[in-house]
Amino acid sequence: DNSHSYYVNSNPDRSSDNTMDNNLDRSLDNTTDNNLDCKADTTKKEKNQNNEINKNTSEFDTFWTNYPRKAHKAQALDAYLSCVANGYSEKQLLEACMNYADECKNSQREIKYVLNANNFLNNNRFIEYFNDSYTPTKNNCCKKSPFHNFNEREYDYNKLQAELISSTNK
Repeated sequence: DNSHSYYVNSNPDRSSDNTMDNNLDRSLDNTTDNNLDCKADTTKKEKNQNNEINKNTSEFDTFWTNYPRKAHKAQALDAYLSCVANGYSEKQLLEACMNYADECKNSQREIKYVLNANNFLNNNRFIEYFNDSYTPTKNNCCKKSPFHNFNEREYDYNKLQAELISSTNK
């Protein structure tokens, strides 16, 4: 065990070791300070991103409330945030949602044929429902028949009769 003490106590002048330890401590303190500065910057960025996500999430809640089919909400949120990141405004997405919902209602589309919100957003189907490119369907395209809820077309019989007569006279 004397050999071990020889190595520990071999340098009677430990002032150079203390200097190294002090330099190491100072460099660690500087590194810690730099890390704290970076963490503070990162925390500010994260807070700004979180505020933006919270704003977009509240806008998404409005979108989701108005969307005609409630399925796969988490995937729809991801698609919504992706659309916002790609430059589409929340207002545009909401107006497309409202127009699509109106079309589904007016055409009496069965719920199984209504797109899931994530497919509506991911495949850019929403673009055709922007107000400047959307033409709404007429509300009275079909009437319900008592026979198995069969959608019966409405015809203008006078117009059909006139077309038949004109086609037979040719």
